[in-house]
Formats: sequence, C-alpha cells, structure tokens
Amino acid sequence: MPDDGLPRFEPAGEADADILLHLARAFHAEEGHPLDADSTAAVVGIACGEPLARGWTLHLEVEVRNDRAARLYCAAGFEQTGRRLMRLRLQAGSPNAGG
Repeated sequence: MPDDGLPRFEPAGEADADILLHLARAFHAEEGHPLDADSTAAVVGIACGEPLARGWTLHLEVEVRNDRAARLYCAAGFEQTGRRLMRLRLQAGSPNAGG
C-alpha cells in the first residue's frame, strides 16, 4: 500500500506485552490502586491475541489556546482528561540538570 501520509494503527501484539503491562501498572498506580493478578492476565491475553479484545494506546495533545482543534477532537469523540501536560527544560549547568 502506498505511503499516503495518513497514520496507521495496528493492534498490540505479543511483542508489546511488556510495554502494555508497564503502561497499565503506571495508570493504576497513578489512580491509587495496583494492577491485580486478573487484570495483569487480561493485559497479557490482549497482547497474545485475545480474539474479543484489542489493545490500542492513543493520546492526543492540543495546545491550550487552540479551542478550534479542541472542539474538533471533542466532536470526534475525544474527551478532555482534566490533566495537565508539564515539562521542565534542563539547561547544562543548572541545579536540576544532574551534573
């Protein structure tokens, strides 16, 4: 198929099990409860080809002032999470740069 510049999505596979578990554990820890054994088995099952489930990891960022894009994505079914994307730019020699 020619490269038309459109995004391609493929379901998670067995090779993705470790990263899916890492993401699921991080999500559950952030929400204040560990990933239990049944949920861990479910994540591994999805990665190993569970026929009734697929794993997709999709995150969308929109600039705070870009209301037009936010409305477009909300209309497409995306939901605002109420979380803030934050970063810290480190400069060489700054106390936070670690050296």
